[in-house]
Amino acid sequence: MKAWHYSPIHGKLEDCLTIKDDAPIPQPYSLAKDQLLIEITSSSMNPVDYKLPESGVIGRLIIPRPATPGLDFCGRIVAKHPSNSTYETGQLVFGGFTTANPMGNLGQYTVISGAYYALLSAGVELDEAAAVGTAATIAYQSLMPDSLQPGAKIFINGGSGGVGTWGI
Repeated sequence: MKAWHYSPIHGKLEDCLTIKDDAPIPQPYSLAKDQLLIEITSSSMNPVDYKLPESGVIGRLIIPRPATPGLDFCGRIVAKHPSNSTYETGQLVFGGFTTANPMGNLGQYTVISGAYYALLSAGVELDEAAAVGTAATIAYQSLMPDSLQPGAKIFINGGSGGVGTWGI
C-alpha cells in the first residue's frame, strides 16, 4: 500500500515525509476481536500529528520509527474479526486514535480498536467526518456531560479552534 512515512525528523515533519509505495498492508487474520481494518477515504491532521514527531527524544520514545502520522480518519471497513457481529464489511466509519500510533491514517489502510470509531450516518460528508475524531472527543470529555445541569453556565476559551467549535 501507499503511505506517508517519516523516520528521522530534522526540522519540520512535512519536510521529512516520503511516500512509501510498499508499506505493509495489515492482514485481516491478525485483527483482535474489537479491531477493524479500514480503507482510508479521508483523513485530517491535528497539531499533535506534527508536534509529537518534531519533539525530539520524546517523540522517538512514544512513536517507533518509521511511522505514518495521522489520528483522525473516515473510511470503509474492509475486514473484521470473525466474532465481530456489530459491524459489516463495506460500512463507513469515522474516528481517531487517542494516542500516537506508528500506523496512522495517512496511508491507504489502518487498523483501529473498537472504542475509537463509530458508524457514519447517511448524508454526512466523508471529509467532514474525518475532522471529528480528536477535536470532538476532547470537547466532549472537557464538558463532563454527566455533571452538567440544565441552565448551567460554562466558559469556552478559544471557541474559534477545532475543540472550541465542537464545545460550542
